[in-house]
Amino acid sequence: MYQLRAFAFESGATEEKDGTPGKANNWIKDCSAVFDWACKSGVAPDHFNNPCTKLGKLTEGTRHHTWTEEECQKFEDHWPVGTMPRLAYELIRNTGARVSDAYRLGKVHEENNVLTWKVFKGQNVGDAHKMDDDDAIEVIIPIRAELRIAIDATPSGNLVYVATGHGTPFQSSKGFSQWFVDQRKSAGSPDKCRPHGLRKTAAAKLAEAGVGEFMLMSVMGWTNPNQARKYIEKASRAKMAAKGMKMLDEEQT
Repeated sequence: MYQLRAFAFESGATEEKDGTPGKANNWIKDCSAVFDWACKSGVAPDHFNNPCTKLGKLTEGTRHHTWTEEECQKFEDHWPVGTMPRLAYELIRNTGARVSDAYRLGKVHEENNVLTWKVFKGQNVGDAHKMDDDDAIEVIIPIRAELRIAIDATPSGNLVYVATGHGTPFQSSKGFSQWFVDQRKSAGSPDKCRPHGLRKTAAAKLAEAGVGEFMLMSVMGWTNPNQARKYIEKASRAKMAAKGMKMLDEEQT
């Protein structure tokens, strides 16, 4: 059962390093339907039971870690404004862009201090697949002050903001991610701090700021409101809990 679940996760390759819980859950659901058919039609032996029935759902929390304030500060202290790692960090944290988008962003996407790009969703880390432009989601967001300062202070390539040591664009999101992980290691950040986790940090910050689900979807390039609701609900519960404890303290006082 464990091997089946692990294979399901690995088979759900998407724009990040490996698979995602959503892809894995869908894979298991499809397999379960096939096994059910085999049992009901008599194709499977009498002693055979559907191995998918006892598998629980994987959740997003099992995949990517959201960077904490302390982890962000540690990275910032090590990589000051003006360095390429800091620019990459600010780019993801202040746009919420996927890694598969962030490494491609540059001056060509900027106009009047606004970034505009069409979401790129690769099937694997080699970026072998791209959705048709007519189907791609367009993200349009202003460049925040922190990102503006980092862009202006960092010598980068002619085509992209974040360039290699040779001043050339990264060839793939995999190359960009591996490079970023090396910079994170230099900063002494925990292994769980991956570039995609900064995207989750951006979503969490937006939710904590009180944005609605459709605003959050517009920034993050999501089409499913459920993704936004998870962040908004978590932020709301934290705020309500803090407010409740404050009221208790005031009442006791």
